[in-house]
Amino acid sequence: MASPERPSPSARWASLALLWVLLTVACAGNETPDPTHTPTPNLLLVNLPADEAPHTFATEWWYFNAHLQTKDQEQYALHYVVFQVASRQHGLVLHAGQAAVADPQAGRYIIGERIAGPKSASAGGTPGFHLRVGEWLMEGADGEYRLRADLSETSFDLDLWDTGQVLFHGGNGLVDFGEAGMSYYYSRPRLTVAGTLNVNGVSKEVTGLAWLDKQWGDFEPLSIAWDWASVQLDSGLDLMLTKVVDAEGGLVKAYGTLGRADGTFVHLSEGDFTFLPRPGETWESPRTGAVYPTEWEVTVPKYGVNVVLEPLLRDSEYVSNTLGVVYWEAGVSVSGTQAGMAVSGQGFVELKGRTRRSE
Repeated sequence: MASPERPSPSARWASLALLWVLLTVACAGNETPDPTHTPTPNLLLVNLPADEAPHTFATEWWYFNAHLQTKDQEQYALHYVVFQVASRQHGLVLHAGQAAVADPQAGRYIIGERIAGPKSASAGGTPGFHLRVGEWLMEGADGEYRLRADLSETSFDLDLWDTGQVLFHGGNGLVDFGEAGMSYYYSRPRLTVAGTLNVNGVSKEVTGLAWLDKQWGDFEPLSIAWDWASVQLDSGLDLMLTKVVDAEGGLVKAYGTLGRADGTFVHLSEGDFTFLPRPGETWESPRTGAVYPTEWEVTVPKYGVNVVLEPLLRDSEYVSNTLGVVYWEAGVSVSGTQAGMAVSGQGFVELKGRTRRSE
C-alpha cells in the first residue's frame, strides 16, 4: 500500500500563518510578547468575570469540550473553539471557529470550520463575550454559556452553566511558554450541559459535563507544540496537564493544575505528575500519516492519582480545510485509582504538532 501523502509544512501552515500575518506578523517589532496586568488583591492576575470578554492582545481563544449522552445512553464527544487574532495598532480583528463531534456509535468524526472578519465579536457592553463566526454562535458570561454550530452532518445547540470552581493555571493565571511568549490562562472544569444534538437529521436531547479553557496574550502558539489533557473524575477532582515542546520535540515546559472537590486548587510543576503514552497504543492517520498515541497513563503521586485515559474514538484527527492546521482532539474515558480507591471519569486529550515532528 502506498504511503499516504503528507502535507508539506508550507501547505499545512500557510492558511493559518496568513491569518496571523495579516495582523501580527505585519506588525512585527511593534507588539512585543510581554502581557502585563494589574494584580487583584488576592494576587491572581485574572479578573473574573471581566476577563471572559475579548481583549486586545494578539492571540485569544475560548475553548469548550464536552461529553454528551442521550436518554438511550448514546455517547458523543464535542469540542468547539473560537480563535481571535487582533492587532491593537491597526484595530483589526479576525476570528476562526473550529468544531468537531465524535460519534463512537457510528465510528465517525465530524468536523466543521468558519472564518469571520472584523466586528464578528463583541462584549455587548457587559462582562462576557458574544462571538459570531458566520452562523455559528458562542456566547456567555460569568459561568453561563450558549454554544451553537452547524457541521452539515451534525449540529448542536447547547446551554452550559458552571457548577464548580475556576482553575487559575500557573498558580495565578499566567503561564510562560518561553520564546513563544506568555499567556493568561484559566479553566472552568465543571460545566453542566443540556440541549440538542442533531445527527443525520435526527434531533436528540442530550445532557453532559463540559470544560472551558480561556487563554489570551501576546504569544505565538504556532511556534510550539503540546500534549494537553483535561480530566474530570467522579470524585470531584479535576486535572489540567500540559507538556509544551518546540518544533524539534524538545521539552519547553510541563505544568498542570489540580482542582479539589472542596473548590481549592494547586499548581503542579514538572516533577509533580506524569503524563505518558502507553507503549504500543497508537493510531496512524490515513489523511496525514501522523502517528498519535491513543492511550495515556497519568499519575499525581502526592494526591494518590493513578489513572488511564482511553479514547472514545481513535480516529479523532482534526484536519482544517481552511486554515491548514492539524491536531488530534479526542474525548477519553478515565479509570484507575485515587488514594487507593477505584475512580472513573472523563476527559479530553489534545495533541498539537505531531505532523510537524513526524517529518
